Amino acid sequence: MVSRNTKFLLALPSLLLGVVACSSDRPPASADNLIAEELATQQTTTAVRTESATTTSVSTPSTTASSDVSVEEVATSSAPTTAKSSTPTSAPVASPSTPTPTTAKSPSTTATPTTAKSPSTTATPTTTASSETASQRDARLSAASYLKYSSFSRLGLISQLEYEGFSRADATYGTDAQNADWNQQAVKKAASYLRSGAFSRQGLIDQLEYEEFTRDQAIYGTDAQNADWSQQAVKKGASYLRSGAFSRQGLIDQLEYEGFSRADATYGTDAQNADWNEQAVKKAKSYLRTFPDFTREELVSQLKYEGFSSSEAEYGAANSYDLGY
Repeated sequence: MVSRNTKFLLALPSLLLGVVACSSDRPPASADNLIAEELATQQTTTAVRTESATTTSVSTPSTTASSDVSVEEVATSSAPTTAKSSTPTSAPVASPSTPTPTTAKSPSTTATPTTAKSPSTTATPTTTASSETASQRDARLSAASYLKYSSFSRLGLISQLEYEGFSRADATYGTDAQNADWNQQAVKKAASYLRSGAFSRQGLIDQLEYEEFTRDQAIYGTDAQNADWSQQAVKKGASYLRSGAFSRQGLIDQLEYEGFSRADATYGTDAQNADWNEQAVKKAKSYLRTFPDFTREELVSQLKYEGFSSSEAEYGAANSYDLGY
């Protein structure tokens, strides 16, 4: 360990050289004064070194352990202090950015379940529905409206939509979009016909086919009515007698023409309990309104042609002339 006095003696020659160098600028000083100045300088240097040593010992506790260090070692040990202080300081600063856990964690990015889930994208039916043109939509709505209030065959509904001004393609689209049960439509149509009039089985089948139901649909719709065709013949016979005059045979023939069987036609005719003489008079009068120049013989002949018996024809001709015809 180097004592302070030894350090002073070592530095004394340089101090004397400094005194010589400065002798030209100031007056010579005594030896006591020089020694006093040197001691003051030494104390200042020691204080500075002690202060730096203290700083070093705070930063690097390991260097404070060696109190027996030379001046050069103290100076050297202060360099690592700056080197060490820069490394720890910059490392903590960089480490906060290292918490990339925030980005790695990124639950929002992982939350692709929301997009993968997207049930709305699966709803391609909406896209399919929206792919129809405006005219197709109108045809579809119009067809639905028709089926709501009435019954149609497939071809009948297409024809109705075409009549409304839709193209054949749009009318077909609108009709097929209903997914209708055409057999049931035939049942409804047949029922509506039987509510408004009287039909034979064959006559109702023919009427449904006229409405453009297929043969099978027309038969299905007709047989689904479970109608009493004899009673239908009675109704049909009565409607004919309300609108015109018939002989018994003429009414039977007319009902057969409407598709009733011979048995049903006969049943429907006889169920009228008609006065056939009176029917001959009505028929004779209708002829005389159309052909006023008919002679009595011509009128009798015409009534026989209509199926009246000779006695009924004579009765009709005689009573029609007596009434002024």
